[in-house]
Amino acid sequence: GALAIVATLLRVAVIVIPEFPLDLTIDWPATTFTFAIALGVGVLFGLSPALHATRLALASVLRDSSGGIASSRARLQRGLVVAQVALTQPLIVLMVTMLGMFTSDMKPITGSDSPERVITLRVQTPSMVNWDFTPELEREQRELMLRLRDQVVATPGVESAVIDWPQVYSPGNYAVHAADQAGGKTDEVASLAVRHVEGTHFGVLGIPITRGRTFGPADLPPAMSSEAPVIIGADLASHLWGAADPVGRRLRTMADTATAPAEYEARGPRTLVVVGVVDDPVARTRVASEPYRVYLPADTARLAENILIRAAAAAAPLLPTIRGLAQNAAASSIITARTLADVEAETNRDRRRVSSAFSAGGIVALLLSAIGLYAVIAFAVTQRTQEIAVRLAVGANRSQITYAFVREGLRLGALGLVLGLPAGMFAMRWLPALDAGELPVAPIIVIASTGIFLVAAASAWGPARRAAGVDPATALRRG
Repeated sequence: GALAIVATLLRVAVIVIPEFPLDLTIDWPATTFTFAIALGVGVLFGLSPALHATRLALASVLRDSSGGIASSRARLQRGLVVAQVALTQPLIVLMVTMLGMFTSDMKPITGSDSPERVITLRVQTPSMVNWDFTPELEREQRELMLRLRDQVVATPGVESAVIDWPQVYSPGNYAVHAADQAGGKTDEVASLAVRHVEGTHFGVLGIPITRGRTFGPADLPPAMSSEAPVIIGADLASHLWGAADPVGRRLRTMADTATAPAEYEARGPRTLVVVGVVDDPVARTRVASEPYRVYLPADTARLAENILIRAAAAAAPLLPTIRGLAQNAAASSIITARTLADVEAETNRDRRRVSSAFSAGGIVALLLSAIGLYAVIAFAVTQRTQEIAVRLAVGANRSQITYAFVREGLRLGALGLVLGLPAGMFAMRWLPALDAGELPVAPIIVIASTGIFLVAAASAWGPARRAAGVDPATALRRG
């Protein structure tokens, strides 16, 4: 039955949302595994009451006219439903956040305001794929990339190209240098995330230099000097120096270079000297929990496999030409060429797939919680039918009966929320790994809690209305 429902829902989803971001097919191995788990859980939870029933003494059952067995069963049911609601909360928190992420604009990831005009070309030789490096192979790879870059630049329709060099190290935490404290936040420590680039990198991506300059031939790679030139984003410049000109200012490392200077010298400079400021689209959408992006000169002696290419117009028509050029230059290599717009679109599709999966999980969790709450309240109504009849017979209002059972459902939901709050907070701490951005914790928790309360009230309403509709005379006659 459940499999038929799932198959029907999949067909409806494909018809209603043709571009649904998930592969909507039934995975039979997963279905078999799920069936086995469900069967095992059913046997496990059915075995306990069955064994308990076989140990009951007839005399004690006859003496127990107050329904002690039913009361014990009811307590177990309530405990299981509370646990279900508690475990549901982190999924609901994820669902609320992911739904917001699904419907909002995704953050840029490529650092370009014109990703449709930029191609990223990746060339992986067999030695790079197999991690089989020798000094000769590394030199050949660098020469190949330099030669390929020059050939790409000479291609009609291409404005410029630059090698995308790999990151060497992450600079970590830096603060305003003592000599440059005037006008700066001296007590502020900034966490920096680095990219190593050539001076033409910004022109290829279309990132404007708003102050100062870009890197030049005289700028050495950071590991070769205790001081290094750095280009920062406008967000970091404003954060540390406000409206003052940041060019020429210095940042000092917060690492303990006095105890291990040689070790840190190998990682990078102790001081960063600001030579330029860029209006980076990634920096524009930065949130407080993320480090500030900065740029350091690339070490062109290192191994690289990517080239960034800027086209004079839309870059997609150039892709076959660029792939053919790379294939001719490195016939045995693995060639990948895509526009940055395609890279962003694919990344956003992956994010939306994750969002859809969490949202579906949250909806299923809510549905299961609703079913569990409904079953518990319905069982309570059945067990307390005569009590309800007596209360109605002595003048109780039917709305009071309804309210009593709805309140019971809300009480179970509230207890589950309290127990599940730590798990919900943990889910909130984990979400930044999904690039969900800055998370408004309080609103998300409130929305998730309100949703669970509404589900609890709706689940209890049906059995509560049935309880209020009991005919006292009929119920007491049957009792």
